[in-house]
Amino acid sequence: MKATLAGLGAKEALAGGGEGRVIASFPKAVYVSLPGGILVLVSPDVHPGPLYLVLDGPPPEVPAGAAVQAEGAHLRAGAADISLGEARAWVGPLPSPAALGRGAVLLAEVAGELAARSALHADPFRDRAARARASLEAGDLTEAVAHLAGLGPGLTPAGDDALAGLLFVRRVLEGVEAEPALLSAAAAARTTEIAAAFLSWAARGQALSPGQDLIGAAARGDRKACKVAAGALARIGETSGADFALGITWAALMVAS
Repeated sequence: MKATLAGLGAKEALAGGGEGRVIASFPKAVYVSLPGGILVLVSPDVHPGPLYLVLDGPPPEVPAGAAVQAEGAHLRAGAADISLGEARAWVGPLPSPAALGRGAVLLAEVAGELAARSALHADPFRDRAARARASLEAGDLTEAVAHLAGLGPGLTPAGDDALAGLLFVRRVLEGVEAEPALLSAAAAARTTEIAAAFLSWAARGQALSPGQDLIGAAARGDRKACKVAAGALARIGETSGADFALGITWAALMVAS
């Protein structure tokens, strides 16, 4: 079995090698914790992302708790031996802050249509989500993080998905200079190990490829491409894509209004 693409987070997790474990296992995604961080083994039909190691076939069938060993150009998970030598780096492209600023109205409109399906609009989450948005409007990112982090069930709770969308777009709009503050905000989130890893990379401007495509299309003023990217985002998880879009919408509206 071979890896074909490696996101920046996956590369970072593998760089130090060492022994780890499987922390969650699904047919198309196996979540692995290594000393250098979290990575996710995914099948070739899964959208690339910062934590994803895309394989040339379905990921190995290994249960949670199984041992993993990263050494040199190989990753061993259960009985599977994954060759890393031919994996190309995947980096989500970022438009300039000015370009996305000009596209903020379009981004808010298209992302907002998808965000209407977010789990955070329903009980029992809506009140904390509303408080998070109020905190953002007051300029208090720290308070918004406290309201959103860990909100909802799952490997990446709905509140964390929204927070990831927010941090992601703010990193693009505010530029590389904003990264330390955004990373600090992400690190303060009290949530799952997996959600924390995604938040960290969102603060560095790296998300699943439909999210990268959406902001790129908005920066170009390409409504059709925005709709296509939003459609791909909508198919991620039960509501994860919509929750992520909610955070995008909040960040875009702060510029567009």
